[in-house]
Amino acid sequence: MKAEEAARQRETLVRLLLTALLLYAMAHVSAAKIRLEQTEALAASLEAEKTALEAEHAALSARLDEGESAEELEARARRELGLVRPGEIIFYFGGDGEDD
Repeated sequence: MKAEEAARQRETLVRLLLTALLLYAMAHVSAAKIRLEQTEALAASLEAEKTALEAEHAALSARLDEGESAEELEARARRELGLVRPGEIIFYFGGDGEDD
């Protein structure tokens, strides 16, 4: 009788151990699946951003190929970006004396 009881206890212990291992494996696989889905979503987002940037690059390249002269490009850089040549000094003058 003692041998049967000891065998039953071992069997129960083995079943508990196998159940714990199975639960651990399931949790590990679930976590890996979630990480994979997040990575795939990030990849899709980055691919969409890449496509948008490529389209913007193509549009900008087309604008450059339209033949904007160096003078026009410089004038636009000065006007839109406030760029100056090295050594140049920019003077800003106030309005006509009235409070704005």
